[in-house]
Amino acid sequence: MQIAVVQFFRSSTIVSFTAEWKKYGKPVTYERVFPRDVALYSRFTVSNLCSPNVSGFVTADIRDKLAVGQDLVLDGKTVGQITAVSHDLDIDTGMFLVKAVLDRELPCTQSPVSVSAKTDTLKSVITVANSHLDIVEGKYYLWVIREGRAYRKEVKIGLRNGFGAVVESGLNPGDLVVTSGAALLQESDLVNIEAQHD
Repeated sequence: MQIAVVQFFRSSTIVSFTAEWKKYGKPVTYERVFPRDVALYSRFTVSNLCSPNVSGFVTADIRDKLAVGQDLVLDGKTVGQITAVSHDLDIDTGMFLVKAVLDRELPCTQSPVSVSAKTDTLKSVITVANSHLDIVEGKYYLWVIREGRAYRKEVKIGLRNGFGAVVESGLNPGDLVVTSGAALLQESDLVNIEAQHD
C-alpha cells in the first residue's frame, strides 16, 4: 500500500516556486501613491491617567511646537486638549511642564503613557512607510511596478520619522510602490499582484 501511494504522488506534477514565478510572476502587493496633506505629531509622555488632569515634561524643541488648545492624541484618537505649556525650565527634570485635560475616561494607570499632539501639516506630499524603503550605502530605494514588472528606483527622502518618510523626488503621482514581496525581487522581474491598497 505504501509503495502504491508513493507511486501515485510521483505521477502528480511537482510545483516549483521558481516555475510558478517564471510563469505568473513573483507575488507582491502594492499601493498607488498620490500627494496628500500629512499631519505631523510631536510625541511626549504624561502621567496619572486616573485623573482628568494630566501632565508631562518635554524638551525645548517639542515645547516650541506645542500650544494651548491643541488636541491630545492617544492610539490615533483625540482624548483631550493641552491646557498649559510652561516656558520656565523645571529645575528637577531640566525640561518644560505641559498640562492637559482629558475629555474622555481612560483606563486608570499611574505609569507614564505616550501621547501626541498635532503640531504641523505638510501640504501635498508623497509619503511611504519606512518598511518599504531599501537603504544601501546611504541611498534610498523603492520597488515600483510598470507594465507588470518590478524596477528598483532611487528616491530622495526628506522628513523621516516613526510614521513614515516623505519622498521629495523619484516618484510620480500614481506610481505603484511595492508594499510586500520586495525581498524576493530582482530588476525587471515579472510580478503577480496579490492585492492592492489604492
